[in-house]
Amino acid sequence: MGVGRKRRGSRTLGLVLSGGGARGAFHVGVYERLLEDPRFADGPTVISGTSAGGINAALIAAGKSPRELLQFWKEIGDDPPVTANGAFFGGALRTLLRLTAEETARWVASGRPLRALVRRLRHHLAPGPGELLALWVEYLLTARFELVSRLLEGIREPYLFDTARLRA
Repeated sequence: MGVGRKRRGSRTLGLVLSGGGARGAFHVGVYERLLEDPRFADGPTVISGTSAGGINAALIAAGKSPRELLQFWKEIGDDPPVTANGAFFGGALRTLLRLTAEETARWVASGRPLRALVRRLRHHLAPGPGELLALWVEYLLTARFELVSRLLEGIREPYLFDTARLRA
């Protein structure tokens, strides 16, 4: 294993790993499966990654096995280096619930959006809950742009993640 080594006659493998939190652990399964394939048993010749993918790329380049990568992600899961800020999510949820109640009352009282909804439904098959939800979200996002501003204003805590001292 390791990056940059290639057996004569073997295929070149480039591995690009995306970012995105939990994907870091999912990459381990992809990497393990690639190594099981005899065509790629030597591992990637070229590797790159972003965020969680960059961490995995560095570990793979250092010659770590899928088992070692999995252990790394298990340790991260047991003792995360960052934690979500509860105040951020609490404010967002309270504001979203309030806006939903206000908008539902306004929507029912006006009749206009209901007529538009009925008009759209006539052009489609009998909608299921997913289609109705999509229409409601579309209405909220396109008919009333100030709702997004009101939602953001309702979040008093500006930080998604808690701040903490960097660990040595």
